[in-house]
Amino acid sequence: MEKHPRKIEHYGSDTDMVKLFKDNQAFPRMAVINTTFVCNAVCPHCPYTNSDIRSEKRAKDYPFISKEVFKKIADQVGAQKRILRVSGAGEPLMHKRIVEYIEYAKSAGCQVGLITNGSLMTESAALRLLSCGIDMIEFSVDAADEETYQVVRKGLNFAKTLGNITRTVELRNEMKAPANIIASVVNQKVIAEKVPFIVAFWEKVVDSVQVRKYLTWDINDLSDSGDITPYLNPDAPCPFPFDRMLIDTNGDVRFCVYDIIGRTRWGNVMETPISEIWQNEHFAELRDIHQKKEFHRMALCHNCLDRQFRSWKYNYFHLKDKASQEKQKKHKLN
Repeated sequence: MEKHPRKIEHYGSDTDMVKLFKDNQAFPRMAVINTTFVCNAVCPHCPYTNSDIRSEKRAKDYPFISKEVFKKIADQVGAQKRILRVSGAGEPLMHKRIVEYIEYAKSAGCQVGLITNGSLMTESAALRLLSCGIDMIEFSVDAADEETYQVVRKGLNFAKTLGNITRTVELRNEMKAPANIIASVVNQKVIAEKVPFIVAFWEKVVDSVQVRKYLTWDINDLSDSGDITPYLNPDAPCPFPFDRMLIDTNGDVRFCVYDIIGRTRWGNVMETPISEIWQNEHFAELRDIHQKKEFHRMALCHNCLDRQFRSWKYNYFHLKDKASQEKQKKHKLN
């Protein structure tokens, strides 16, 4: 955990945006995919817990991403050697074939990151993921003791999850697999005072620990946050339109990860190549809005409470590099 509060960033200038988008003009740097709406936990900070999204038609019709949709995405992301971030409106490992899908994505050339609560990370699953060369595994933990865990990760067992994560790290080390392994903690009011203790606990287990801002997703109450210090100035553009794309279980492309409700459909990967969707008029207008800081032109951006907690520097790529550096340090010490 950082010893000093992060200063508000002044990134997002024309130079920053041009530099970021120059390498991503034809294809997003990252495809974030929703692999499932099904979950085995009831977390208070989760927007799906605090809404009826999982009972809606799209969630019921497409509870899990299909092999066809996943393969269509992986083939294109892999051809560009970009990042496939395996996430979900639920727990990805609830998908019985997700390990097989990740193995395919690696064979197709993707860089793959998995976000999981760790409760279902069996030895078999860990072995297969590590063997295929998965690049990063992020375990969402949010606690360092059973009592707190039962509040923030309701429905799961702390001892079991800790055992699963510890075993995964040990297997990674034994196999000398390339995976970076991190733990993430959502800084929510209920654990705010315990965050330093939680970070210190998990730093001994994994490569690195990420303290995430509490996000609203246009559903949660920001007053439940444990730290509302922004990363960006109010008029700073968001980096997301310039580097990543959200794809739903059925292949629909959303304008941003903020749109978990599914208000937008800017294409479908089963109908249109990702590169064409990324370069279409909708994304072009979105980038223009952020370049000109005219957020009023799109209600979702204008009303977004989470943009202030996005960052041009403190992101997936920063965390991956940090985890890699910490992993190397720990190996040298051992």
